[in-house]
Order: sequence, then structure tokens, then C-alpha cells
Amino acid sequence: MARPYNRIPAGYRVEDEDVTERTLTSKTWQRAGLPGISNNHIAQIHREPTPGTFLEVDTTLVLAGNTWKQEGASYFAELPRRANGEARFANRFEGISHEFGFTLVDANNQIGALLPQDGGLQDQSLLYPDALGTDVDFRLAVFNQQLEHEVIWRDPTNFPGVTDVEIPVGVDASALSLMRADGSIWDGVTTFTSEPGEVFRIGTPPNAWSYLRPFKVWDDDPFKDRLPIRSRWEVSGGQVLMTKLVPRAFLDAAVGDARTDATASFFAGAGDGWVGHVGDTTWAESRDGDPGTSVDDSSSGANGLRSTASKAPNSKFFVRRIFVPIPLSLPAGAIISDVDLNLFPSSVLNEDSSHGVITQPTQASTDSLVVADYVECGTVDNPEEGAAQFDLDSLIEDQLNAIPLDSVGIGWAQAAVPSSVLSLGWRIRHDVDDEQPANNEDNIAEFAASERAGTDEDPFATITFTAVPQHLFERHSPATLRM
Repeated sequence: MARPYNRIPAGYRVEDEDVTERTLTSKTWQRAGLPGISNNHIAQIHREPTPGTFLEVDTTLVLAGNTWKQEGASYFAELPRRANGEARFANRFEGISHEFGFTLVDANNQIGALLPQDGGLQDQSLLYPDALGTDVDFRLAVFNQQLEHEVIWRDPTNFPGVTDVEIPVGVDASALSLMRADGSIWDGVTTFTSEPGEVFRIGTPPNAWSYLRPFKVWDDDPFKDRLPIRSRWEVSGGQVLMTKLVPRAFLDAAVGDARTDATASFFAGAGDGWVGHVGDTTWAESRDGDPGTSVDDSSSGANGLRSTASKAPNSKFFVRRIFVPIPLSLPAGAIISDVDLNLFPSSVLNEDSSHGVITQPTQASTDSLVVADYVECGTVDNPEEGAAQFDLDSLIEDQLNAIPLDSVGIGWAQAAVPSSVLSLGWRIRHDVDDEQPANNEDNIAEFAASERAGTDEDPFATITFTAVPQHLFERHSPATLRM
């Protein structure tokens, strides 16, 4: 079963939560004689079935006949027992009521097995082994904000003579429109091939949309980034086909398993992720390049947030910078005394006594990232720092780490009260100080992002505050959604 939200601050009880202060992304506790505590997330921790009523998100899958169902988030999902069945996504966010389905065209009749995600955190993932042939698995997973559709090659080289490996998916979106990234509506007749990593909207103009996040492919190589790929859209046999085009060359060079995803969500994105300048022959190119060369703001992997200042064995340089925009929701007039940024490290390498540096980004949008944001993670040189530099060796992998902000960082949070966005960044000290790493020297810290399953690993800010009489201020109830 899905675990309830269990981050109750020390000294508080479940009943001390002030449910009137709930938003989609925050919880607040207040108790006589104690300061207020507010946990502010990027990801949704609540759903809003009726305006102003916020309930816990629960993505537990329940078997009903031949269908697995999830009805405890801002979207509903139905997953088939067999790989060749239809999966359906129903958007129920902010009064939207539409749904669409997709079917893996070449899948066999393999029955899916329910997987306890993350060692039993939530029963939210179905794996269909060998669904597309020997060593090619299919996986469906329901997360707080999105439904993921993933193909996994356990032997990526097993496709001789193929230029692009095609993954055709039948899409049932009758009476709905498909909008491309440039705002144009597909006529439902003309075949087209997308740009790599293009974002699509499915729904009803002008505002009732669900989103298909950028399609990407990746493997187990820690130095590789997820590669945006193209898709082809056409009508065949009276059915809409969306075919993902996975480059043969990527699979040939894959390290370990290779994966490609398709993610349906009720909102476009949360804006946390990383932007990098990677694979350069000089340190100056990587560190000072503008814009960046790589960006990822939609990974649900354990390393969705990647910070790097490294020189690989092939003498190439890698710099990546993390962006963590956190929407705040606090009582109006709250006076903040402490702020902790909570991150869940999955991998840390500190081969040259480096540190993490908290900065204040000025990314173009707090809903998404682009390569131009690379130089917006604080100023490139001498950025203002919002916390004491954090020794990478002090980070403990596979558990939450609280990083306290100093008076400067607390000031950033205070300026965002009651309902603006606290923008935080994380860079490696070598990057901030313009100190070139030695050859084959890795300074890396990677963390889970908001797309990560459940609420036990996603980034959030814990804010300690003193409340003031509420009648002196307006009440604000911001809502931020994503799927």
C-alpha cells in the first residue's frame, strides 16, 4: 500500500497540521508555544478533488478485473494486466475532465507483475518482461504527477541492420486535439516527424490540456545525458500512431540497460532539473560556455538533479548546475527564522575535496529549463551564496540531507512570503571558483528530482516561522500542478 505523508516535524503531532493552510505542494503545522513549520515541495503532495479541499495523494494500484486502477491523484490511470492492452490516462486537474489511451502496438500477451517501487515505498509500477521480444521489457508506473510508459532493452545491441529502432504506440484521443510545441494543431491526417524532445499537448483548446513530456533515451553510463529523440505521428488503419525513433547508434554504444520513456502528465513541468555544458575539450568551454549544451527537467530517476565539475578519462570536461524552484505557501506576514533545503543524494563522488554551493538562480521560467539557463544559476563568477559551502563528503547517500540556509538564503525565502517562488541553485565549488579539475577527477553530487516516485525523495524546503495575527493579512492559496 502507498504510505501516507510521514514528514511530521519533531515535537508536533498529526493533529497539529493546519489543514486550512494546505496547498497542492505544502503542509503547515502550528502548535501553541512552538514556532510554525511548513514543508514546501516542488511536487504535488495533495490533490484537490473540489475547490479548496486538499487530500493526500495516494497512487496505490488496485486490481479490478483485468485492469489496475489508480484514482488517488490529480489524474486517474488504468493499466492493463497484459502488455498488449490499453493504458488510459484521465486528467482531473483543476476541473479538466478528459482522457486518452495508448497501446504498445508490437507488444505480446505477457502479463505484468506488480513491482514495489523503491523497496516497497509504493505499489505503483507494473513490469511486463520480454513484452517486445527477448530482453526487451515494458514498464508502466504511476507517480504523483505523471504516468510513465517505458521500454527497457537489457541487450541493446540485439537489433542488427536497423537505422532507427521504432516503438509504435497507438493513441486513442478521439475528440481531443494534439498541439505541437510551436502552438500549431495537428490536422489528424498529415504525417509529420517531430523535433527531438518536442513537448506535445493533448486536450481541448484553449486551456484544457494534458502533456506528453519530451521523449528521451538513456543508458547506465554516468557520463551520458538523456538524449532527446524524435517521434513520428501518422494515421494508419484508422488509428493514430505515435512512433518513437530511437537512434541505432545510441543502442550500439549503450552501457548496461537502455531505456526510452513516454510520460503523460496533467501539467507541463516543475522547473527543477539541471543544465550543463558537457564533453568539451577545455575547461573554459565547459565552465564559461553560453548557452549550455544539455538540459534535463523531466527525469524521474534517482539522479534527476545532477551537479558536476569533472574531467573524464578521455580528457573531456563536464559541468552541470542544479535548479530547484520551490513554490512557497506560508501564512501572510510570517517571519522566517530558519530554512532547510532537503535533498536526497543518489550518487556522490568527491575526488578533489570539493563542496556544494547554494546560489539564487534567475532561470527564465520556474516551470521549465532551457539551455540558456546555464548562465543563470547565480552569476557565473562570484555568485551570492545562500548557505555555508557544504562538504560533499558530508552528504549521506540514499537518505534525506538537510542543508541549512544562512541569513542570505533566509532573506531570499522571506522575500517570497507568502506565495512566491524560492529559487535555489546548487553548483560544485570547482565551478564557482573557476578551478579546473585534474584529469580523471570527478566532483559530482546527484539527487532525486520532483518527478521521483512518491514523496520520500523529492526536494523540498522546511521553513520555521513565527505567525502574526491572520486578520491583518490577505489569505492566498496558490496552486501549482504538474503531470
